[in-house]
Amino acid sequence: MREANSTVLACIDGSDLSGAVAQYAAWIAASIDKPLLLLNTVEHHKKEAKTDMTGHIGLGTRDELLETLSSEDHEEGRAQMAKGKEALMQAKAHAQAHTLEPEILQRHGELYENLLELEPAIRVLLIGQRGEDSHGDLKIGAQVQAIIRSLHKPILLVNGPFKKPQKVMLAYDGTPSAQKALQMIAQSPLFKTLVCEVVYVYKDESAAEKMLESARKVLEGSGVAYSCTAISGEPVAALLAYRQANGIDLTVMGAFSHNRLRDAIFGSFTAKMIAQSDKPLLLLR
Repeated sequence: MREANSTVLACIDGSDLSGAVAQYAAWIAASIDKPLLLLNTVEHHKKEAKTDMTGHIGLGTRDELLETLSSEDHEEGRAQMAKGKEALMQAKAHAQAHTLEPEILQRHGELYENLLELEPAIRVLLIGQRGEDSHGDLKIGAQVQAIIRSLHKPILLVNGPFKKPQKVMLAYDGTPSAQKALQMIAQSPLFKTLVCEVVYVYKDESAAEKMLESARKVLEGSGVAYSCTAISGEPVAALLAYRQANGIDLTVMGAFSHNRLRDAIFGSFTAKMIAQSDKPLLLLR
């Protein structure tokens, strides 16, 4: 039984992003001095049978057919397990390059269900924005959507190659999730070696300074190098432009603090930031 909030957990599925996920996870685990767990899940989805089932099935062939189908399922399962173990070993090598020795775990079942079971032990969850089940131009995998909506843990979405962060931007709007993110930045050793830029996108300029002053009070004396900036414009476009102009490596923001219905959520500010960002996002509920 793992201790509560003790583990940095990285989801490894063998996709193109798995190596970067492992490296970001190793960086976080080393920074906060917590153990790293690399998780691969073997999901058993019903697929079209290889055996030709067309035509009449006589009584004498029924047992033989069932045995054949069972054998195909078994072979498919073994192949998935082997592929997952190979992905875990590759991810482990990435973590070891950061002088960290991770634990590896392979489990059967849906990733979403496994993460719900492991949630109490998770300190930070890392996952590729596009999993192996994503196709074409999808910006975010279907399973990733469900995980972000349901888990109440910090989630780092990885969407490109690993680059050790130097500058982090907090998209600050004074909401409870943004306040939670601000407290995390002030308290976590992860941010002590980073420059944190608190950015508030305002509609009413007169309220901007009051909003940023509340953020300064939290960060003063925390040991975190920080600045506070107010900008105007459409929030997503303004934040992404600021991030690009200022060399931001990682964005921290609240996630899905309002309507949990799928259509409403994934038309939201959070979803637009996920879809349009090409740098990692650390999401907090």
